[in-house]
Amino acid sequence: MKVLVDSCIWSYALRSKHQDFSAYVEQLNDLISAQRVLIIGVIKQELLSGYSSRPFFKKTSVFAF
Repeated sequence: MKVLVDSCIWSYALRSKHQDFSAYVEQLNDLISAQRVLIIGVIKQELLSGYSSRPFFKKTSVFAF
């Protein structure tokens, strides 16, 4: 089964350093490893539009979500 991951979860996983979110980040990593993650264009656009760092944008935008 595939899982659609919303932008708030991606934001937590990519930006947050709080231990409170570590379980969610670990679950997301497991889903990515199992190739079960889905992301639709609007969520990907929302995620990428939140970054002003060009190197990070390039690195993130090549993910085959």
